[in-house]
Amino acid sequence: MDFGPSGTQFATPLTLTLKYENAVVSASDRSRLAIFAASGGSWVEVPESVTDEANAQVSASISHFSTYAILKKAAPPSAPSAPSVGSATTSALTVSWPAVSGATSYDVYRATSSTGTYSLITSPTGTSYTDTGLSASTTYYYKVAACSSAGCSSLSAFGSGTTSAPPVAVPAAPGAPSVGSATASTLTVSWPAVSGATSYDVYRAITSSGTYNVITSPTGTSYTDAGLSASTTYYYKVAACSSAGCSSPSAFGSGTTGAPPVSVPAAPSAPSVGSATTSALTVSWPAVSGATSYGVYRATSSMGTYSLITSPTGTSYTDTGLSAITTYYYKIAACNGAGCSSQSSYGSGSTIGVTYTIGLLSNPSNGGTTSGGGTITLNPDVGPQTTTVTATPASGYTFVNWTENGTPVSTNASYQFTLTASRNLVANFSQTGVTYSINTSSNPSNGGTTTGSG
Repeated sequence: MDFGPSGTQFATPLTLTLKYENAVVSASDRSRLAIFAASGGSWVEVPESVTDEANAQVSASISHFSTYAILKKAAPPSAPSAPSVGSATTSALTVSWPAVSGATSYDVYRATSSTGTYSLITSPTGTSYTDTGLSASTTYYYKVAACSSAGCSSLSAFGSGTTSAPPVAVPAAPGAPSVGSATASTLTVSWPAVSGATSYDVYRAITSSGTYNVITSPTGTSYTDAGLSASTTYYYKVAACSSAGCSSPSAFGSGTTGAPPVSVPAAPSAPSVGSATTSALTVSWPAVSGATSYGVYRATSSMGTYSLITSPTGTSYTDTGLSAITTYYYKIAACNGAGCSSQSSYGSGSTIGVTYTIGLLSNPSNGGTTSGGGTITLNPDVGPQTTTVTATPASGYTFVNWTENGTPVSTNASYQFTLTASRNLVANFSQTGVTYSINTSSNPSNGGTTTGSG
């Protein structure tokens, strides 16, 4: 339909409405009807044309004379099949798809999950595309739309591919291993993780400079080495491994297994108790094989309750702070890490008291007798204690006094004093006058008298 002369501008834009026959244009094409203007030798779609299917017409705003027509637009191509993804490298994937009839290009969309958001990344004219700049060891998902001048199809089903892992290098050697958690037959070896390592070779030797042999290849960073000898030092090195190979062995670490299990030692023989003082006793006993210490028990009677007072590692003990002139009873148990033996038979000993000597003499020696002298043992825990010495004069003598080193100390024949030291005392006596009787008589009695008798 022509509105000439062509190119003449309207003062005011007009709305042009063209009707079409339903029999000529199928319903499936109506959504693609448009108004075109002939300019420059080609048809150009009029912007914002509106299709009114109910009235079988198309309307558009026009601003000048020209040739107008209703053109049935061509349908876009059909959607391709799901793309194939391959030829993976660490940073690229090649996407390919079957050609679609009528397609002049293809829109390639990518996502990082199958249900994620697919973004347009390229529009090649061919049927393959190498997607570069990707991350290693990552799965990517692709959909493709076939396009022509009539538009683009819906997106295909997705295809996916995974980029390759980065090249593997031989890992670095680990730090020296730590060795601990020792038992009599096991040691636990541990070491720091090494980047890129997928396993570790654990080497063992019995000297630091000896031959190291691989004993295991765990994937973790620790290993418990079992079946070892007790009380033995072992040396370990570790190499980090990957598919590219293993590192050189690390510096060594070492550990020593524990001593073999111990059993409870036998009970000792009865202890000996001696070296008594007023407040201490020394207890000794024979050593017991396997004992690392001894429990020393004490009671104040042989059948009494024995209480633990000390646990020395040696075979003697001086028990102090005791009461004087007292008998104590001791039993011993031998101990080690497995426990303690039963108690031994008892041994006993007595603390001593303080001993003083009281020496007594008579002066003159026949002047009388003394008593109360000799050796006296006192208990210092009781406090001040006294004793009494006694002088008894012989006939014809009287007691004078007690002297010590020539110094009078008492005039009492029974002398009581507090014991603080040994003493030498002299009982002094003096002789009394001699009495004679003079009897006189007369014979015969009447023969005379006598005088001077008495």
